[in-house]
Amino acid sequence: MLKEARDVLFVCKGNICRSPFAEHYAKLVLNDHFEISSCGYWTDDGKPSNATAQGVAQRFGVDLSNHRTKRISDEMINNADIIFTFDYESIGKVLNKYPLIKHKLYLLGMLNRNHLIINDPFGKSEQHFMRTYQAIAEAVKGIKSYVEG
Repeated sequence: MLKEARDVLFVCKGNICRSPFAEHYAKLVLNDHFEISSCGYWTDDGKPSNATAQGVAQRFGVDLSNHRTKRISDEMINNADIIFTFDYESIGKVLNKYPLIKHKLYLLGMLNRNHLIINDPFGKSEQHFMRTYQAIAEAVKGIKSYVEG
């Protein structure tokens, strides 16, 4: 499924920390293999990533200063060929609202040897953000290896 996908969507709770980092990091790493976007299921449109998220993201070459949250929509779900979430809560929330998309919904951590679940660092320390972003970066590199391998 991943090799045939053209449109990839990353979904987390607030679209403030994990999914925007995954979106922007994937855009850097995946060399135009996909159309990539992100959203949240528990957010309003237009909020920026917080300062900690922005600061840690910069260490990975990712600029989140212009990121603004987007709430999940029918159009995003329907357009996505594959949807990555970060934890079981996210899978449950997405499937509760969109039960027919089970076939294209995956945990991003499946592509990371060490972190199946990638927990939300929101409101936590810079070290939590660093661990979270390292886990996401490794998983995104797993996408690259799978697609190019």
